[in-house]
Amino acid sequence: AIKLARELNIAQTAKADEAIAYAQSVTNERDLLLKEQEKLIKEQETTKEALRVANESRARADAVQTELNVELKNKLFRTERALNTQTAFSADATKILTFSTGQAPSVWDTRKDGTINIPRLGGDFLSAALSRDGTRVATASTTGEIVLTDLPSGAELHRFQGIAAKPTKVVFSGDAKRLAVLDTDSGLLRVIDVDSGNVLAEVGEASNPIVNMSFSERGRELAITELGGESKLVQIRPGQRPRVDSLTPGGCRPDAFDLVNFSPRPDLRAKLSFRVDCRPGITESVSFTIQKRLDNGEFFPLANFPEEIDRTSAGGEISSFLEKLKYKGISDETIRKISALIIEGADKMLAVTDADPAAKNAKQLAIARDLFDEIMDKLDLKDKSQ
Repeated sequence: AIKLARELNIAQTAKADEAIAYAQSVTNERDLLLKEQEKLIKEQETTKEALRVANESRARADAVQTELNVELKNKLFRTERALNTQTAFSADATKILTFSTGQAPSVWDTRKDGTINIPRLGGDFLSAALSRDGTRVATASTTGEIVLTDLPSGAELHRFQGIAAKPTKVVFSGDAKRLAVLDTDSGLLRVIDVDSGNVLAEVGEASNPIVNMSFSERGRELAITELGGESKLVQIRPGQRPRVDSLTPGGCRPDAFDLVNFSPRPDLRAKLSFRVDCRPGITESVSFTIQKRLDNGEFFPLANFPEEIDRTSAGGEISSFLEKLKYKGISDETIRKISALIIEGADKMLAVTDADPAAKNAKQLAIARDLFDEIMDKLDLKDKSQ
């Protein structure tokens, strides 16, 4: 009995020890959980504080940004107002035009020491100009309207629309027969006849807009400055596109390149010659020749004529093309397409059988010109102004 009691006591003691050990492990786990809970609470408090600080910082940054935006807007407004503030004398110095964007222009008579009334013939004004003889005022408004006013009588002479979406500057030629209009929305400059409103010339491009201009006394030349800083001379030629020459030293580099034998057929030979000449002015040209081989081995021309690349974008197309050509060449796919065009065009020209040589030549030349345009299109050099 004593032995059994002792064994029972030992067993109970072991179970008690196990219970105590289990209780201790549970206690330890509880302590760990409590510590984790405290840690999470502290992290939440830290996060809340960080969010509060971040929100305060964001609010301060927003307030500063708002102030900067207001200041920048005011500076831009003042800058625009300053850039579009104009004063101009008449040739005899008897009249002075003063103008600021958004306000009606004023003309001062220096002999009478007073202003000459100009009827308000528009909405918010963007620009104004006084003719050199002091008899006409041109005003342009945010609606795009351009109004010509006779200064002595105050009568409206002309009202033009559709010349420019945002005519931010207008300038008379010296004889007051032409008016240059700068459109900052498109970056283009247009010259109009003041009697008819017809557009006589258009220059500029959106990628490098014109920012300033001045007219010659006789109204045939314009000096312009582009956003990129280059100055150019624009010569207005009746019935032709204007000629544009760079006034920036080093703005033109003479260059030449020939592309020969686009055609894989041995009986045909084709040649494209690209030229950039800088004197007396910048001239960019492409000459196209296509020839047919005779039975004796000699070639005779099916077509041979030059085409000038003289765009309203002020040129530079051939120069840019030659630079790309030197570094990248022409893809095989483009060569194949041009070769196919030449074979097709040559066959069409050979198919012309008119008995009259002049009629035959005219038809072949028309086919050749269409062929030339297609080749220029494949080379991304087609004259988009035509």
